[in-house]
Amino acid sequence: MRQRKAAVLLLMVFLVGVLGCAATISTKGKALMVLSTYNAQTTNAVAMSNRTDLTEAQKEMVRQKKAIIVKLDPLVKTYGALVGSGGVPSVTTEQEIYDLIDKLVALGQ
Repeated sequence: MRQRKAAVLLLMVFLVGVLGCAATISTKGKALMVLSTYNAQTTNAVAMSNRTDLTEAQKEMVRQKKAIIVKLDPLVKTYGALVGSGGVPSVTTEQEIYDLIDKLVALGQ
């Protein structure tokens, strides 16, 4: 459990650092960060949901993560396709994605 908390803390510090420097990161660099964080959080939620020994609090966390992932999925796919084709996403879309990712990370692992 201590290792998971350390991993979450490390990820949050990483995200704060990356997002703090977002103005200097290329669009493709930001897309890579978004996709890797999204994939890691989705993988974690799926792995947790497959466990049979979860407490009620853990089950609720998984439900909350899944609800966020459902909102985030189409945004991330559209974002990735836009950046992949050379487009530049709007600041509003990027911020919405960052906010949802922050919520996912804040829920822990």
